[in-house]
Amino acid sequence: MRIPKTAYAVIAATLCIVLLFIVFNTAIVARLVSGVAVDYFVDAARQSLRDTRTQMTAMLSDSTPLDDNAESEILREMLRVSGATGIVVFNTDGSGVYLDTLTGRKARVPAPLAPQSGTAEQTENTAPAQSRPGAIAGNSTGQPAAESLSPALARWLRAGLDTSLEVAPGLPLLEISPETDGGRLLYILAQAAGRTAFLLYTPEALIGSVVQHFPHAEAVVSVNGIILAASGGFSQELEKARQEEKQLTLKALTGRREGTYGITSETLVSSKATGLAVTMLAREVNLLSMLLRDTRFLVATAALLAALAAIIIGYTLYAGKMRKAYRPNKPLSSQQVRRLLRQGEGDHVEFKSTLRFNLKSGKNDKSIELAVLKGITAFLNTAGGTLLVGVSDEGEVLGMDPDGFRNDDHALRHISNLVAEHIGIRHINAISLHALTLDGKTVLAAVCRQATDPAFLRHKDDEMFLVRQGPGNRQLSFSEFWHISRKFR
Repeated sequence: MRIPKTAYAVIAATLCIVLLFIVFNTAIVARLVSGVAVDYFVDAARQSLRDTRTQMTAMLSDSTPLDDNAESEILREMLRVSGATGIVVFNTDGSGVYLDTLTGRKARVPAPLAPQSGTAEQTENTAPAQSRPGAIAGNSTGQPAAESLSPALARWLRAGLDTSLEVAPGLPLLEISPETDGGRLLYILAQAAGRTAFLLYTPEALIGSVVQHFPHAEAVVSVNGIILAASGGFSQELEKARQEEKQLTLKALTGRREGTYGITSETLVSSKATGLAVTMLAREVNLLSMLLRDTRFLVATAALLAALAAIIIGYTLYAGKMRKAYRPNKPLSSQQVRRLLRQGEGDHVEFKSTLRFNLKSGKNDKSIELAVLKGITAFLNTAGGTLLVGVSDEGEVLGMDPDGFRNDDHALRHISNLVAEHIGIRHINAISLHALTLDGKTVLAAVCRQATDPAFLRHKDDEMFLVRQGPGNRQLSFSEFWHISRKFR
């Protein structure tokens, strides 16, 4: 079986289209999946922050008297659950308590309006110390208790926690402190029963808290577009920028693309007042590289391409067969006709002396036309063949003069009408009719292709199914027709 060259061209084109479809659609799907993932991460992280503030509000609303150990345990549990760096709780009189998760120590914050000469509050492991509004009670060495805490938190507290963290209208979900020599802290604020609590985060601690439950997500904290902290691979870029004394901007980070894949971002929390923005990021997954490493995908793709190739080849062969079956033949040359004459009648050649004239009776005879149609029908139902009119059974050229046609066109129209009337118009394209001159005499040639559907010869009230058998035509019975009809399916 010879496969046409067009089939290979179509297969190559189809392969290119399929590959382009896979490449472009995986990029689109990656972008959509990344966007959906980031939206999910943002919603979940934002709900986590809301739940944390709800827990803080519940803690402030609880008026049950607690001893020092129970209070410490509650604060430590709050820090553990939230992943915060520290917590400050202010009572109705302005006094408060601070717990640092880095050192595990608790400090008392005196009331800002307490008399300067009054007795100061004490820390868990310190003696009374001098106090001032907004300061931390001292230890036995006279140094501020805040010095025993983490340095960043201590310096920030000394700057005046009670005055710098004012309660903003609407209680923002997350805010950032003013700039001090101790750095900046993010905080969640809650109020209930006249008490106020600040859950404090360093930028790095907040990032860790946000992404700890989302292994495929990353986050950055920025102020006015300048990144302060980042997670995952972005943290390495931030550290490199700092070493080079450069600033890494959020715009440059989110606008970058890696090949056909980029970075999808969604804002978790933002504040116009302070310029704070906590942004969730997700790199668009290179689905194509992942799929190419998956054996199942490769097998499925190969099977799909093989099926497409089989369909294309099958259709091309079928279409070629149809074109061959219904393609008009070129007129036979005189050399080809002489070769057929020398060959004589057989499976693919038949001679007829006339088309309609009975040489014996000397007049036109329908039976002569029927004999011509039988030959054509037999060729259509077998393997094709050529019927020559104007040639005796012995191969002698007689010409068409006895039939009395005005010209060659008249003879061709007559046989064409006979085929359409008695065999069917659907088979007319499988028959090539033309006239040629041989030895000064006209010969009519009917070159037949094998039909794709059974050809029946209708005569009066009968239908005949004929096949070519050697130099003659044979009419089949119904059972014989049923046996060979499968070749037309």
